[in-house]
Amino acid sequence: MENLLKRIDRYHWGLLLLAVPLLVFITPNRVLILLIIPVLWLVSWKVTGKVLLPTPLNLSLLLLSSALLVSLFATYSINVSLPKIGGLLLGLAAFFIVARESQKPWGLAISLFFLAAAGVGIAALGLLNTQWFTGKLTFLNPITENLPQSLLALPGAESGFHPNEVAGVLLWVLPILIAVCLAGLFKYRQLKTALGRGLNAGTFLLLALTTVFVSFVFILAQSRTAYLALAFTLVVMLLVWVAQRSRLILPIGLLILVLGAAAFFWLGNPEALWGQLELKGSGLEGAFSLSTLAIRVEIWGRALQAVRDFPLTGMGMNTFRVLVHELYPFFTIPADTDIGHAHNEFLQAALDLGLPGLIALLSIYLVTFWMLFDLWKTAYQQDGSALPPTAQRALILGCGGGLFAHALFGLIDAVALGAKPGIVFWILLGVISGLFLKKQQTAAIGESTQVHLS
Repeated sequence: MENLLKRIDRYHWGLLLLAVPLLVFITPNRVLILLIIPVLWLVSWKVTGKVLLPTPLNLSLLLLSSALLVSLFATYSINVSLPKIGGLLLGLAAFFIVARESQKPWGLAISLFFLAAAGVGIAALGLLNTQWFTGKLTFLNPITENLPQSLLALPGAESGFHPNEVAGVLLWVLPILIAVCLAGLFKYRQLKTALGRGLNAGTFLLLALTTVFVSFVFILAQSRTAYLALAFTLVVMLLVWVAQRSRLILPIGLLILVLGAAAFFWLGNPEALWGQLELKGSGLEGAFSLSTLAIRVEIWGRALQAVRDFPLTGMGMNTFRVLVHELYPFFTIPADTDIGHAHNEFLQAALDLGLPGLIALLSIYLVTFWMLFDLWKTAYQQDGSALPPTAQRALILGCGGGLFAHALFGLIDAVALGAKPGIVFWILLGVISGLFLKKQQTAAIGESTQVHLS
């Protein structure tokens, strides 16, 4: 019996992987499949003495889980909330698995493969199942018009994915692909010497093709918020990378970037400025329109009203899209419009899980950025990592860029907690936590060795 439990614990990731289709497309008839997550955690407790892997995010995740539990009493329909509940629990399970396995060299490689594969998979599904925009970058219409818009008719997205959501999910992955790809391009010989068979021309070509493909779908999505978030993030990533040689470059560069953006958006009139450009016939006529901003402002106002009315419990996961029309009718949006979410990821967390859920999400971001900062500072040290310093820094910078870019995107749009593609977020958090735990473990071994020698 003990050997069986050890085997289950060792390959628990495979069991969860088999259950993923049922968890992603969960229905009331299959709700018992959720029990596989606590069962696997109990097996881990029996084998290792720990229910969950101790990570710096555990306190935040405990608060998030508690908020989820409380929200069950607030939702008007468990059936409406169930898809998001199942998605969030799957994400938590994936996080702990990836954080545990990423501490091992092969586990890290496999986790990164799954992260990249998730990005490629979502990009591929996007090509087959997205309701593409036609009025923004019209020069892309000849491409998007020849792509299917709802070929797969997946549950929950029968009419196709929203392009903004596709772009928002790809933001988690694209900065990592770009950072690692550029590191391989400019430091190929150095990485080849360090990694040996782990890096060859074929591997690098596959990585480059993956980056190009994901970037292509990202561009087709025509999400202006995602475009701006990625552009700003890439500039910040460049400043961080260059700042290794001068400590003044990063703060000065960020100050110029922020002041420039503030001057453009607040001291001037962006729409009027764009209107002075000769855009007619260029295919860019709708790209700079701010017509959707007023709709977002109205949605944010209704969302804030709902948060004030349900501050501790939230409205229940996935219920705002229905209840907003009943409790807080819009002036400009028809009552039969499914707005999906509050167009702000942090507001949506408060709507779904109350202020405790919002605090939990904010703390997840803050703690994760703290881990990334700590990893960045020590990336050039010989810490026993399987990756050479250049690859470590590229990976850390890419992970931070993915998290930062999506956080910027989340201020104007959202991939709500528990959404099916949100699994990418939890895999990313797991990779970062695994790298941090590995660094702590190596540092502890080094300290104990020094004490022993002294």
